Amino acid sequence: MKMKKIVCLLLIFCSIVHTAEADKRFFANESKKAYLAEMEANITINPDKATSTIEAALLNQIISQDQKNVEIGYIKEEITPEKRVDPADFTKSIARYVKAKEAMEQSRKKAAELNSKLEYVKKQIKNITEEEKARLRTYQLQFTLYKQLLDQEQSKIAMLDEALNFNEKLFVNMLAQLTTEGYEEHLKHLEKDRFAREALQSKIAELDVKIEHNAFLESQELEQLLEEHKLLEKNLNGASIITAQSILGVALFELALKKD
Repeated sequence: MKMKKIVCLLLIFCSIVHTAEADKRFFANESKKAYLAEMEANITINPDKATSTIEAALLNQIISQDQKNVEIGYIKEEITPEKRVDPADFTKSIARYVKAKEAMEQSRKKAAELNSKLEYVKKQIKNITEEEKARLRTYQLQFTLYKQLLDQEQSKIAMLDEALNFNEKLFVNMLAQLTTEGYEEHLKHLEKDRFAREALQSKIAELDVKIEHNAFLESQELEQLLEEHKLLEKNLNGASIITAQSILGVALFELALKKD
């Protein structure tokens, strides 16, 4: 009798929870265009106007992202260390280097946020219930968009990393001797701040997904979600976020150490 009850409970649970996965057809290059057209048609005939509004907006963003090329606006410097370099030109090169370091940090931050969103949506897809099954396509579209954006940020990071490493080797040979006093303490402080930011970013990512579900609707929950999001963003901004100035400090410290 006891075993019978356990079997019944398992059957009930299985009928409630459906294990699903991210839709790989969104990433199949050879058939993606046809699948997106089919998806658009299915969204259009959806009688649930609220859901179709959200899904149409997400699909449009996915199509738009497909047409974008990744650009970083930073290139390898054309400097010959053996030749005398104009100090003004070298200063401009360092300024571009610092700006690229800042862009790298921003891309890493975006990538971390997008990864948090992906993990959250992936969990929602995997643990979808019968009651929430109507939202599965919305989650699939969100997952696809976040994956696109994450891939783009990772490409930017790789491209920036290559150019920065190349230029660093040039700069190290030309950079004046710099003090490295306090370098280790400075990095420890930045590392501590990074952990604090990551915790807040994880909470913000979860809230972002909820907001995006309601962003195209006149939802009563939207105002409350936005207020909560605003508070988290304020806390995040209040943390010791790496600024352009501190990036410059770290960059110069690192270059000085490499020279030493």
